[in-house]
This record gives sequence, C-alpha cells and structure tokens, in this order.
Amino acid sequence: MSIIPLTAGLQKVEALVAALEPGHRAVAEVLLEYQHEIQLAQPYAFGVLIEPAGAFSSVQQLRIRPDFVLIGRCGAAVIEVDGTSHNRRYASDRSRDRLILHSGVQTHRIPIEETRNRGHLVEALRHPVWDVCGIDVRRLDLWWEHAPGTGAA
Repeated sequence: MSIIPLTAGLQKVEALVAALEPGHRAVAEVLLEYQHEIQLAQPYAFGVLIEPAGAFSSVQQLRIRPDFVLIGRCGAAVIEVDGTSHNRRYASDRSRDRLILHSGVQTHRIPIEETRNRGHLVEALRHPVWDVCGIDVRRLDLWWEHAPGTGAA
C-alpha cells in the first residue's frame, strides 16, 4: 500500500511518484499539480491515494486494487490507467467498474497512450477532479498551460 499524505513530507511523495511506471507517474504528477493549485484557493479540497491496498468483494470473491483513488468533499473517484493488457481484460475491467459504481464511486479509465501527451492527460483528469471536489480546473494555470485547444505547446 502506498498512501503517503503530503504532511509526511514532499520528499516521500516525490520518491513514491518516481518509483511508479511512466504512465502512472504522469497521472500522479498531474493529479498532484491539480491538488496543489486547488489547495491554494481551497485547502483540503481533495486527496490523492496512489495505488491503495484496495478492497475485497465478498460477492465476486476478488480484490479490487485501483491505480488511484481521489477523495473530496463531493465524493470519490477511481482512476485506472489502461495499458495494452486491458484490451484482453475488457469484460473483467467492466465487471470491476460496475462493482465500484455499485458502491457509489465512478471509475475513470485513461488509456496509456493519453499519458504520453501532457495536454490530453490534463484534459482526461479534469472530470474526476470535478467529480470529487466540484472545482472546474479550466480556471487553473495548469489547464491553460497544457490543455488541448488552449494554445498550449
């Protein structure tokens, strides 16, 4: 389990993020940047759990271990980074998504290809951030610096 609150120290968070696979690292970096920018105006708007231990479903007899969980004042969201192996596990992934949704939490799936383009990733993570804290990230500097269609490089 890799849950490290920012109060534990920025160095520990940076070390955790650096140890992630490249696609997951890119997602973590953008989420933490969103979190930092939003925190300037609204402290504790949402938290990011990176590769949490997950939960066990007694109904389906399986352990659900998401890539990321966001928790905020408006609820929670799961973010899954889908690599090439997910193409072969489509039915299994959808079953997990339904199980998580049954608990009231939406799963947002990001294809690994989108993690290679910072602008696309900034756009893809806009929706889960909105779901958990109700803040439109299009008002943040990070959006204007990287999102597609904003004139960003």
